[in-house]
Amino acid sequence: MKRRGDAAGAWGTMIPASAGKDSTAGHWEIAGVHLDKPFPTFPNGFPREVIEEFSRETGRGDKLKVAHVSNPTLKRDEFYELVAAELGLTRVAGLSKAQFLIELNGLVRSQLEAGGVTALIIDEAQSMSFELLEEIRLLAN
Repeated sequence: MKRRGDAAGAWGTMIPASAGKDSTAGHWEIAGVHLDKPFPTFPNGFPREVIEEFSRETGRGDKLKVAHVSNPTLKRDEFYELVAAELGLTRVAGLSKAQFLIELNGLVRSQLEAGGVTALIIDEAQSMSFELLEEIRLLAN
């Protein structure tokens, strides 16, 4: 390596060695863990069997309500429409943010009273717009 002046750092390039080319595999590789087989991906949402296994493993069974967002390019209205449908809210909840919030609040409260959980799983959240991430943050208040 050539020294340039008083530089206190270095740079280089990396050639991925793991089979997986997703961000999780990349982070594991940086930490020194190389994967022979890539992690599974679910571009069309989690398969029912994955959700069912998650329900069993968490002990929540039928008390688990999950909305899965796999498209980070959704607009705000599309996001509410998708999440409303995934959680079994009314069609009106997918068209009106106020109605969405009313129904979501009711669902979360009833799930909590029954010992259940309501979850929102978002793939590729880092690719979402700041505005949509802010909408999601506000849902958690």
